[in-house]
Amino acid sequence: MEFKDVEGNTVILKTDEPVHHHVLIIPIMGQQFLLTKHKERGIEFPGGKREKGESSLEAAHRELFEETGATGILQYVTSYTVMTERSFTKDVFKAEITAISEQRHYHETEGPVIVGSLDDVVESERSRLLQDDCIQYIVREMIVCGSAEHE
Repeated sequence: MEFKDVEGNTVILKTDEPVHHHVLIIPIMGQQFLLTKHKERGIEFPGGKREKGESSLEAAHRELFEETGATGILQYVTSYTVMTERSFTKDVFKAEITAISEQRHYHETEGPVIVGSLDDVVESERSRLLQDDCIQYIVREMIVCGSAEHE
């Protein structure tokens, strides 16, 4: 499946193995989404890059904790590739949050943001990531899967 991102780049969604260098986590706490406020980009889902010797799943657990203080049960959902001069692919994980604790410091972010719906995030505070059709599709069709409480 193909999409265009907010900058007009082609984005290809595929389900393969979680072996890519970048990870994105879509955390769910009961009937709410757990987001993070990046210091430069705004409110978005947590994510980042794998470190040397780390699997995508390990990176997803680490990034989730570093950016939100949360831990949970993670499940691989899909991968997507953004086609640019320097194309990249992200592995996407769903996280069922089991615990969250306040941290003295959040890596690259201002910490957790909890919302009932992505529409609750003020448009001017949304990162580009939350505006992309591909991410909206993943959340709506692959994560929530028809569950009205997140719509």
